[in-house]
Amino acid sequence: MFLMNSAKRQGMFHSNVCKIMPASPVFKLKKFCATRWVVSHSCIVTFLNMLHPVIATLEDISGGADREAASKANAHLQALCTCQFVTALVVLESFAALFLPLSKSLQSQDIDLLQARDDISGITDVLQLRRQEADERFQRHFQSVEALCQQHDINIQAPRRTGIQTHRSNYNISVAATP
Repeated sequence: MFLMNSAKRQGMFHSNVCKIMPASPVFKLKKFCATRWVVSHSCIVTFLNMLHPVIATLEDISGGADREAASKANAHLQALCTCQFVTALVVLESFAALFLPLSKSLQSQDIDLLQARDDISGITDVLQLRRQEADERFQRHFQSVEALCQQHDINIQAPRRTGIQTHRSNYNISVAATP
């Protein structure tokens, strides 16, 4: 949590949120918790919604006088402003939303194991359906990724790959051919 480890950076983030998203009720990023899935879903959604102020704050910090903070901000900015990161964030949010009801029921004090088993069965069915509808789901995710990339001026490009793969098929791909 580079942005939240310093009061000065928190203030910069807060002012960027006020400037970019004045109607936003959230002015602080949440810390990611690996063990609490409900909290991690909330953290992912908050980060996705606050991506523009995060990028603006990192740009401000990277142009600042503190060399160490500027270097770290620039490294974070380079990692965030890639199509691969935005794609991973959109897909992660989709799967976190799928697991959210089960996570809430498993964390409740009056847990019902039969209901949890039914929830798991429902998630399994949804995952199988998503696998069958992979192309349509990919198109929806890709549209979200395109919108985010366009909003943040991120180039959409295929990831680097080897010229010849010996153990898998080489697929001909192009970003321009994708609808």
